[in-house]
Amino acid sequence: MKYLLTIALTALLVCSCSNKNKFDIYKSGLEIDSICVDSTIALTSEAHSPKCDVSLHVIYVKGKNDKKINHEIINSGILMSDYLIGNPQQADMNAAVHAFAAQYIADYKKEYGDLYRDDRQNAASYNCSYILKTSVEIPSEGVLTYISKLYMYAGGEHGINQTLVKNIDLKTGSTINLKDLFVDGYNATLKDIIIEHMLKNFNLDSIDELKKKHIFANDYIYVPENFMIDDDAITFIYCEDEIAPHDVGEIRIKIDKSEIGKLLK
Repeated sequence: MKYLLTIALTALLVCSCSNKNKFDIYKSGLEIDSICVDSTIALTSEAHSPKCDVSLHVIYVKGKNDKKINHEIINSGILMSDYLIGNPQQADMNAAVHAFAAQYIADYKKEYGDLYRDDRQNAASYNCSYILKTSVEIPSEGVLTYISKLYMYAGGEHGINQTLVKNIDLKTGSTINLKDLFVDGYNATLKDIIIEHMLKNFNLDSIDELKKKHIFANDYIYVPENFMIDDDAITFIYCEDEIAPHDVGEIRIKIDKSEIGKLLK
């Protein structure tokens, strides 16, 4: 007998979400557009069936270097790139977004169907959500900062919120990484500066006190590739559950460029 996977509710809205107020990005020949996919799929035909919500609002660019820039966006982690490996459509933003939504829903039905059939008393545990909203900022000339706000829930006590950021060089279409901003040997000094700011933010005096709060409790202290650039500062982002307990939430460390001037290229 096949899984009891009758689709009871399908509310699928696919819109090009063409932004009527498209804007040029520093005369670079680029414009902003977006793709929206909203889908709610019930796991069974039962009135109170668990469901999977997928809501994607994905901004992309058109124009100069658009294929390379959009490729960087697709592979930034916002669409869980494992879903797209080997998919020849992944170079196309529209195809990639729709392919991801379809595969995510298919996997939900496949993975949760049998489990729910044997555990109907815990129906709420089989709800699932993947909610993605994106935005762009132009913090300085020639740089596009792509910001993804992602909420994921796959059962359990709570979902996970993430802020994922990619800074893209509009001239080359490539992602700007830490090694592109900082001189060789920057890592140790920058880690110390981040810890200094973190202690100040949490009103603590030592790394040991941070660890007592279960922040960097495993002794692995690192500079995240998740950061935002602006004219005067760089903000480093540690996502929810990344280096601290869930109730601590997202941790942001903003450091003025004047403080790290000797480390910058």
